[in-house]
Amino acid sequence: MRLTEQSHARIALGGAVYDRGEDVLRDAAGAVLVLRPQSAQALRLLAKHIGQTVTKDMLIDDVWAGMSVTDDSLVQCIADIRRAIGDTTRQILRTVPKKGYCLTALPVEPAPAASPHIRQELVAAALDLANRVGAMVCARLDPTAPLSIQTIRAGLQPILDAQSAIAVSSLPPFTCFACPTPAQAIAVALSVQTWCAASGVGVAIGIDMSNGTEQARASDLAIFASYGDTIVPAAVAQLLTTGLDCDIVDLGDHALSPDTEHVRCFKVSAPAAAPALRMAVSREDLLPTIAVIPFQSRDLSPDAAVLGEVLADDVITSLARSLEINVISRLSSTKFSQRAASLSEIGTHLGTNYVLTGRYTARASSLEVFAELSEVATGRVLWADSERAEVEQSFDAPEIIDWIVARVQKAIYTRAVQQVRQQPLPTLDSYTLLMSAVALMHRLSPDDFNKAKLLLEAVIERAPNQASPLAWLSRWHVLRVQQGWSLDPVQDAQLAFECTKRALDMDPENVLALVSEGVVMTNLMQDMDTAQERYDLALDISPNDADARLLRGTMYAFRGEGTRAMRDTERSLRLTPIDPLRFYFLSLAASACIAAEDYDRALELSDLSLRANSTHTSTLRVKAVALMRMKREDEARATGEKLMRLQPNLSVTQWLKNSPSGDFDIGRKFGETLIEIGVPL
Repeated sequence: MRLTEQSHARIALGGAVYDRGEDVLRDAAGAVLVLRPQSAQALRLLAKHIGQTVTKDMLIDDVWAGMSVTDDSLVQCIADIRRAIGDTTRQILRTVPKKGYCLTALPVEPAPAASPHIRQELVAAALDLANRVGAMVCARLDPTAPLSIQTIRAGLQPILDAQSAIAVSSLPPFTCFACPTPAQAIAVALSVQTWCAASGVGVAIGIDMSNGTEQARASDLAIFASYGDTIVPAAVAQLLTTGLDCDIVDLGDHALSPDTEHVRCFKVSAPAAAPALRMAVSREDLLPTIAVIPFQSRDLSPDAAVLGEVLADDVITSLARSLEINVISRLSSTKFSQRAASLSEIGTHLGTNYVLTGRYTARASSLEVFAELSEVATGRVLWADSERAEVEQSFDAPEIIDWIVARVQKAIYTRAVQQVRQQPLPTLDSYTLLMSAVALMHRLSPDDFNKAKLLLEAVIERAPNQASPLAWLSRWHVLRVQQGWSLDPVQDAQLAFECTKRALDMDPENVLALVSEGVVMTNLMQDMDTAQERYDLALDISPNDADARLLRGTMYAFRGEGTRAMRDTERSLRLTPIDPLRFYFLSLAASACIAAEDYDRALELSDLSLRANSTHTSTLRVKAVALMRMKREDEARATGEKLMRLQPNLSVTQWLKNSPSGDFDIGRKFGETLIEIGVPL
């Protein structure tokens, strides 16, 4: 294949820029984005051939120069590049199925390198603004008003007290107030307008930042305004949120007086009851939505306030990796960091189901965080707790972040299951039904398992064009056969395959559907080659998909490829440290250890899995076999007795018939060990 090299010196990759001359990748602010050497070499080759497909073989030959490596190494490089340039949709660096990759980019004009001090200057400017933010409200009263200035001031005093505003001067027809923030100044102005309108007093209001000349500018704006209007300049308008603080109308540039420069003026008014731009979650949306509000510091210093933003940002980043939760962007949720908004107001404006808030204290190397998760619809606090960690620097607290994310995910799952048990299905959101179904089908009690199918069918009826619920229904049929509850395994296998086929017809690159079809091929059809194709494609699309890693590793275990099995399953465990279905990952990882003849590790993982789900029969089989092969025969037979109580119809012959490993030497040896344990032939 002959490729044409591109000669553009600098190319735009989303918000990043790659400089071919310097061989460096920079972000929008000019900071260098560091890639691993192999990833940098892969980007270098892709950038030479913009818009053209570069095959996997070409990339491997160029990056590893004749070394023997697997496709996984290349996939990791591609993921590294996508992560660096923010290509979450894989539209900049596209996968060309069965061929390679194609980089889409645009040339950019030469630009001077960013100053190394730009970031520090921006931070310093932001802190300076934070230290001096405040606003002056100047109200021009109609001199023909029926009330005296003293009476008006007395009537307005409760409004000032409510927003911590201070009356600073009164020279009829003007009266001026200082406010701590522009948002509070707007609240004061709108309340003053309301009171004056009710009292028959005409008032025109101007607002400006507190910068030494605020009173003069605010009074100029008040003179420019008509009675009943409130006018602000651009410096104030850019700090307000339309629909939240107020509604804003751009009036254009105006000369407020003959000897002043033109000022960009905006008219503000009370926000509409229903904001024009709001993020509303459809009832057909299959994922719950959470907003993480920047945490509040018990220390009022500016540096401490910055840490609250950092903590929230880290939590948002971690939650955003989940395939089960939608997360409101930080730029939207941060609007509520310094305002006393109710839970319902946050929910209305952000279209969110759950809100996470918190407080923290940072002292030297210690960080203490209190976090609280609330449900918008009911106002209930679903989880609240505090945690302390010793950290090298207060901006680096991964243990705290993991602690928060784990408990948030568990609380949302628990709440979903609670709701389906307390309320009729028609009243529940689709995401509640789907999350509950996934949780219940993995508990593997017959009642919960059958309930899960009803929930999945309800979701599919509501959202017939969504691939995810079909993929999960396919998994349900597989588990039904594996648990020995199927009356017709052949029919369940066919139904499982039909579900994944429908899902992939809707979305050919749906990772969950690809993985689910791999499960069907592995466990029910025993077509290992097709299964591996599905898993490989899923991991090409999403290299860090823990489910795909786990199940491909399990497939390797069924074939007796222990080393490859442990490589994939151990990696899946690293990717799911706080997954609500952690027991399932531990169970299959234990099976991989049996294939690798690492019985100590198999027993360790089995015990951890059974602590979370003591009736998981697959895990009990693995534990019993590991114990028997470790010569701990009494413990192995005791585990086997528990297994037979839970699955009284289990026989080695039937297990070998249904197990994907039954036709392999590893499966036959596993069956022999089950007989030694006491499972009937």
